[in-house]
Amino acid sequence: MFFTRKVISVEVRWLFWLFVFNIILAVAVSCLYLRTSGAAPESTALALWLLSAISHYSSIGIIPFLLCYFYLLSLRRSPRWLNIFVVILFSFAASLLFVDVIVYGLYRFHLNGMVWNLIVSGVALEVLSIPWTTWLAFALAVGTIILVQIIAVTLLQRYVHKLPKILTVAVFLVVIMIANQAIYAWADFVQYSPVTRYANLLPAYRPLTAKRFLTRIGFKPVSHPPAWSEPVWSSLHYPLEELQCAPPEKRKNILMIVIDCWRFDMLNLEAAPKITEFAADSLVFENNYSAGNTTRFSFFSLLYGIYGTYWQAFLTEQRGPELLHQVRKAGYDVGIYASAPLSNPEFDQTVFVDLLDRISLNQPGNRPVDRDVTITDKMVKFLKEHDPSRPFFGLLFYDAIHAKQFPPEFAKHTPYLENVNYITLGPGQDPVPMRNAYLNAMAFVDANIGAVLETIGQRGLLDDTVVIITGDHGEEINDLGLNYWGHNSNFAQYQVRTPLIVRVPGQVPRRFTHVTTHLDVVPTLMQVVFGCTTPSSSYSNGYLLTDPVSRQFVHVSTWDSFALVEKNRISIFENKGSSEVVDASYQPIEGAAVEPKLYRAALEGMSTFYAR
Repeated sequence: MFFTRKVISVEVRWLFWLFVFNIILAVAVSCLYLRTSGAAPESTALALWLLSAISHYSSIGIIPFLLCYFYLLSLRRSPRWLNIFVVILFSFAASLLFVDVIVYGLYRFHLNGMVWNLIVSGVALEVLSIPWTTWLAFALAVGTIILVQIIAVTLLQRYVHKLPKILTVAVFLVVIMIANQAIYAWADFVQYSPVTRYANLLPAYRPLTAKRFLTRIGFKPVSHPPAWSEPVWSSLHYPLEELQCAPPEKRKNILMIVIDCWRFDMLNLEAAPKITEFAADSLVFENNYSAGNTTRFSFFSLLYGIYGTYWQAFLTEQRGPELLHQVRKAGYDVGIYASAPLSNPEFDQTVFVDLLDRISLNQPGNRPVDRDVTITDKMVKFLKEHDPSRPFFGLLFYDAIHAKQFPPEFAKHTPYLENVNYITLGPGQDPVPMRNAYLNAMAFVDANIGAVLETIGQRGLLDDTVVIITGDHGEEINDLGLNYWGHNSNFAQYQVRTPLIVRVPGQVPRRFTHVTTHLDVVPTLMQVVFGCTTPSSSYSNGYLLTDPVSRQFVHVSTWDSFALVEKNRISIFENKGSSEVVDASYQPIEGAAVEPKLYRAALEGMSTFYAR
């Protein structure tokens, strides 16, 4: 029997109701996320979570529905093959969701590139500690899912003429999707965590946010965490235990200077004479890596001491770092000045959420170069007016190098690009003008930092202040010849290695060649400044900077992927499931595989601070 338009209409009708049935099934399976995480949402939060789940699975369920529809159109005869195709497709989707529930229960994150690589490479059994009871439960679940799909297809086909028309239900689902996105955008704007916290239990959930739009049309964003943001349940277990700290009677000051895009080979007299001079009397870590190749994740890891993959969880719960908790607890005077807005990325809801009453999120000035001067002046003023009876925590974040901006008097390297347009940069582009613009901007930032360091010396604060100078991440200028410009595009050394200078009162200047990472800064400050004796593994993925620990890898995060950087190769795992192993020159290594012990260590580090 050839398919007619009437037959196709009937088939589409029961297919649509199978689609609806699988939305309900996905929502039911997703309730296991609440169980495995220990979440017990209040009634309002649970209702909004169910709304999010229905909306989420309606949107992603369209894909298998359309696949079935186009397969139906390609058939010429009996729908028997359509039935088989439908059962296999929807059973696979439901089973995949169940696998994600298992992974989430074990590690508190959803399926990512590393887990996919474990599965397809055949080493999952060597790495994942999954008991036989879990495998049995999975087998039974998959069998049950297939049986349920067969029964659903049979019943829907038998009673297709009694089913309601699909238009009303389709409109209802569209309304739910629109309403859910609007509710989440509002909740994100007003920091209503009962919505944002639980929605992130759903896999691949990418809700709409509208902070910029709502601010632009006149709504005022929340300037401090509201009362409703206090967690009734947390997906995090950070720190793992209460820190035991015994700071000295006279606490040391802390000054952190972070330079956006400061790459590892730019600590020299040509590029940064003032900083280089200061480094001669400091501890210099020559093989230091950032924990991210973009500001969001690198700055987060620098102040928290944990992997950038935790970013979303900490943002959702608006949980600040333990380092700044100690700063506030100890009564430090605070002077934090950043050239770029601290609300984009959302550092006002993460890094500095506990200090919003003491800092300004924005600085005056239309250009980064103007704001860099402003924050220098403010820090100099802060240091001069500081009450020496109180310790201080100071932080500067410069942005001119990122923008390749500098005043005319710093234009010593020519020719240079006056305006860097990354869209027009290509493989044939001469890198010298961009490099010169970088050097000129670096000289400008160096001069500003020199003024701050000079003020510290004049005020006699060097004997009482731990000074840290580093970059948030690097900056590539097509160094590999692969048409990479800037950052946030690969995990090679030009984008992820950055200088690290630490001056600790009383310590002899020294240069270290062992591998260090931004993750090590927090444990070092917690021990050196706050006298914390609690093991650093309780609050950080890092170690003491001066400890020449033998690292298996350096973990580096970005938006949609993360990498394990080893001495001669880089293993890259994308959230969508693909993975790749490249050498230091970013050339693919054919047949390379990640060792199971690296998988195990990475998975443990990425799940350590999630609640179980």
